[in-house]
Amino acid sequence: EALLTVANKAVCVTFDKATGVIKSLRLDGLDVIYGGQGPEYDNFRWIENDRINYEGNGLEPTGSCSAVTTDLGNVVVTTSRNGSLCNTAITYTIYPGGIIDVDAQFIPQKEGLRRTGLACAICPALGNIEYYGRGPWENYVDRDDACLKGRYATTVDDMMVPNTKPQSMGNRTDIRELRMTNAQGRGIEIR
Repeated sequence: EALLTVANKAVCVTFDKATGVIKSLRLDGLDVIYGGQGPEYDNFRWIENDRINYEGNGLEPTGSCSAVTTDLGNVVVTTSRNGSLCNTAITYTIYPGGIIDVDAQFIPQKEGLRRTGLACAICPALGNIEYYGRGPWENYVDRDDACLKGRYATTVDDMMVPNTKPQSMGNRTDIRELRMTNAQGRGIEIR
């Protein structure tokens, strides 16, 4: 497996050069990505009510991944990958202070794609959640009026909803900021 590693005092990111997927991300020594499953295009959360006959993300096994260092010391990693459902182009700008900008572009190859986005696995120790969005309980487009925008705090475990027939659950809409931390208060913030 050919890897591309970008590192400075604050951050260390390792990409799989064949797929462009982040295999590991360490911020100030804290592991963020779990199991090598960094951000990747996904048709996530297809549920039984959707009556969709296909699953998976349809991505080709390989894509491209390259890095360029700018005059300001930032490193820009550009990845792309084609797929039967959607082509992706993701650009990561890694700054010396540990901030990473992600610019993800999706180019649909099939009609009717829904709930598309990036999915990744986050270290389970980052189980404390703070967010600005609709809450405090789960909500969807058809339930937004019952959930006011605000700042909320919870845990991953408390986001579990014991639906009679679990399908898609725990959703929060209109999220603008998300902070995930461990018991010591260390973690990540996504805006």
